Amino acid sequence: MTNPHSDWEAQVRKEHELRTRLYILASDPASSKSERVCASKQWWRQVQITLKLFIDLTEQGAYLTTFPSQMLQSLCGLVDEFAIGNIPQLVRESANSGSARNVNWRRDVACAVAYVEAVRRDEIHDSTAFQTVCSAFGVSKTTVENWLKDRDRFCDVLGSSDDTETITLKMTRAGELYKSAKTPKNKRKPDPEIASLSDAKKADIKPVADSVSEAHRAVLARPTRK
Repeated sequence: MTNPHSDWEAQVRKEHELRTRLYILASDPASSKSERVCASKQWWRQVQITLKLFIDLTEQGAYLTTFPSQMLQSLCGLVDEFAIGNIPQLVRESANSGSARNVNWRRDVACAVAYVEAVRRDEIHDSTAFQTVCSAFGVSKTTVENWLKDRDRFCDVLGSSDDTETITLKMTRAGELYKSAKTPKNKRKPDPEIASLSDAKKADIKPVADSVSEAHRAVLARPTRK
């Protein structure tokens, strides 16, 4: 059985190592943005793990002799930036990289993982569990398999006391939320007036649209003022 105190100290050490690496990269002019973003995401993830473990252990009444004061000081500095209306670079670079995801993305995926694992434990009878989840979330079987391989990213938000009916309902609802988050809200619909025109009229409109597109590209090609 894992000693909670040794696990806690290991997580605190890991956070310190990742934070140190992050600061070294930030002060190194030779470091690339991709390196800094990767290090930043690793640190943020470790901060989340450390804080969650701290909450769980203290709620269990554990007395922790090691406290991540330096981590909290770093977070306090970031909060100071937010308080005066600034977005710290540490946050800005991480937020601007990769695809935008719903804030509850991890919880939605956790519901999918919980459903498949309940099937594997024979708590839920579904001979096509993967197909069920793929259909609910609008993803491929490979994606679901990767979620299961990477379950540790989601295990801290998995409910352990849910009955089979609740697990199924949560998975179905999570799939709806996941798919709605993937759907672009600004997807333009065809103009009904143009759609009703004859092909000949549409051909007359196309050169104008092309000229507007060329003008748009010309504007985008202009150098931005520093």
